[in-house]
Amino acid sequence: MKKHMLKVSRVTKRFGGLTALENVSFRVAENELLGVIGPNGSGKTTLINLINGIHKPDNGDIIFRDMPIHRLSSYKIAQKGIGRTFQVTRVFRRMSVMENMMVPALSISKSGTQEALLPKALEILALLKIVHLKDEYGRSLSGGQHKLLELGRVLMLDPDLILLDEPFAGVHPELKADLHDHIRKLHDRGKTFILISHDMHSIFSLSQRLMVLSSGEKIAHGTPEEIRKNEEVIEAYLGN
Repeated sequence: MKKHMLKVSRVTKRFGGLTALENVSFRVAENELLGVIGPNGSGKTTLINLINGIHKPDNGDIIFRDMPIHRLSSYKIAQKGIGRTFQVTRVFRRMSVMENMMVPALSISKSGTQEALLPKALEILALLKIVHLKDEYGRSLSGGQHKLLELGRVLMLDPDLILLDEPFAGVHPELKADLHDHIRKLHDRGKTFILISHDMHSIFSLSQRLMVLSSGEKIAHGTPEEIRKNEEVIEAYLGN
């Protein structure tokens, strides 16, 4: 049985009078690929924001590799091995692709120079099939290429746990297939993922296990096949 890398216990988050998450608990094993689905406003992105430190929970604990992280800054959490992408990509539009790749590693790493990091950046860009764009400015890339670049920036940190928030949204089918392939390859190499997506084909084909949120609460979890047959999930989200 694989050891649990991440433990989220009874987490609640409120914004004023709105409860975004209530009493949510789950665990993620080493090298697992967990998918998170649910209607808009169900708390999926809030959950990711809690795990990587953008927000702090009002109640509950988040334990990563046996260490509480729910009171740490995003910077400290990234140093401990958690990387993330955003639903709306955050690429530096006036910097080149290569310069974009350098920013996270140079800001987090206590040692290393741009020259020392160059081979790693080139290797990751080649893996993502965008090395030919290394001198292009961020603003000249397509939406799908922005998604690939953001994933590349995360990989520069070599995180153990990667949080992906809607990586397929607005992506051309060809680039979407590339993203699928990259996620599978990284998972095969030992990376652990939490994947949020409204793309049902993608998330059901990639995930080993799915968790379903609705109105800030966890209403189901199980294998993709179990979730497809879950009456509560069908009523709340999947439909017929």
